Amino acid sequence: MLIYVRVGLAALVAAAILAVPATPASAACPARGNDYPVLTGILQLNAAPASGVQVTASGVGFRPGSIVCVEVASTPEQLATAKVSKDGGFTTTVTVPNLPLGQHMLRATGIARTGSTLILNTAFTNGYALPSSGARILRWVLLVTSVIGLGLLLIRTRRSRTRRFVGAR
Repeated sequence: MLIYVRVGLAALVAAAILAVPATPASAACPARGNDYPVLTGILQLNAAPASGVQVTASGVGFRPGSIVCVEVASTPEQLATAKVSKDGGFTTTVTVPNLPLGQHMLRATGIARTGSTLILNTAFTNGYALPSSGARILRWVLLVTSVIGLGLLLIRTRRSRTRRFVGAR
C-alpha cells in the first residue's frame, strides 16, 4: 500500500510540474536600468538585415553578467537574449522575422556598466533596397552614356571643321 501512495504522489508532483507553463524568454529580459540617463549606441551586424536573413548582432558597454535582449522594435518582437561577457560585450545570432515592407529597427536593450539603460539600435529598410548588381548596372549605364555622348561630340566637331574647310575653297 505504501508503494502505491509513493507512486501516486510522484505522479501528482510530475503532473503539477508539467502543468506549469514554461517561463517565456521575454521574462529573462531586464525591464530597464536606472531611468536616467538612457544611453544609446549602434548595434553592430555582420550582414544587411531583411526578412528571413540570419544575422549576428553584437555590442559593448553593458554590465558584465547581465542579460541583453535583442528585438525588432518596429513590431515589437523579441528575437534573442544574450549574456554579457566579462568585458561588457555580447554576441548573438538572430533570424529576422517576416516583416512588412518599410523601415524597421533592430534593438539591443540591457543594463549599462553604470546601471543606467543602454539601448543599441540599427535601422534598416525591408524590401526596397536594390540588389547588389543594381549599382553596377547604373555605373555601366553612366559609362556607356558618357562614351556615346563623347562620340557624338567628336563627330559634330569633325563635321563642323569639314564644312568650314570645304566652304573655304
